[in-house]
Amino acid sequence: MGSFGAFNFLFFYHEKNHIYQNNLSEIILNTEVAKSLSYAKQHLKRVLAAWDDPTDMTNNRQKNIDSLHFLKTIDKWPSTHAKEWVENFVQRLCRQPDIWAIVIFGSVIRPNAKYSLDVDLLIIYENDRPGFANPPLDVDIRSYCREDIESLIQEGHEILGWTIRFGKVLYEKDTYWTILCDKWKDHLPLPSARIADKRAERAKQLFEDIKVIGDEDAAEEKFIAMLTQMARACLIRSGIYPASRPELPEQLKSVGKYSLASQLEEVLQKRRELKV
Repeated sequence: MGSFGAFNFLFFYHEKNHIYQNNLSEIILNTEVAKSLSYAKQHLKRVLAAWDDPTDMTNNRQKNIDSLHFLKTIDKWPSTHAKEWVENFVQRLCRQPDIWAIVIFGSVIRPNAKYSLDVDLLIIYENDRPGFANPPLDVDIRSYCREDIESLIQEGHEILGWTIRFGKVLYEKDTYWTILCDKWKDHLPLPSARIADKRAERAKQLFEDIKVIGDEDAAEEKFIAMLTQMARACLIRSGIYPASRPELPEQLKSVGKYSLASQLEEVLQKRRELKV
């Protein structure tokens, strides 16, 4: 083959290879576009189905409406300000894409609790912790990162365990909280009685120190905290999952701890009268 023939051959080969590469790239691109379009169509169908079907568990819009309705049925709000703040807070927070669950828990929603002095909210988020204005004094908010939840539950985390058992979901993304509860509700580990003992001892020390200073209100708060942790430790050792604070006296009576039940009942009643 002469030099001219060799040049023609190489030129033809190069052009053919270039065309082949372009065609291959075009095929790959078209395939990826087709996949993206197919995924987009499927996602759109799911979204439209969720909006059309108000019973669909993935319909976050409907769940938000239901949560607001539930909040309006609560009759043990510690204050009107707490009620209004929580309703507005839930509406705003559930619009944030990194929020996976908002759950209300505590005596405010417990049927056996006769009163509530505060409102407890649990927030599960992804990436950065959500920012929000300081809540009223009678609203307590606990925030946890989604990636830590399973290990915390496994370790016997008291707040998470209590919320799975007794909480009411106000908002969840992709049925996250429902799935989590289904997984753990039947085999939640009891909280640690040893930790409750340590908290009781710490509260007792603070109670004694504050009482010397003369701050009676602060001392009484620590005295209630001490009795609460003593009650929880007692119930945990009896194999009973501690309920909300106003329910603890009745739980204590069920295991024969009448003296501690009476003490806690008395101080809680006194505290309630002062708050009213």
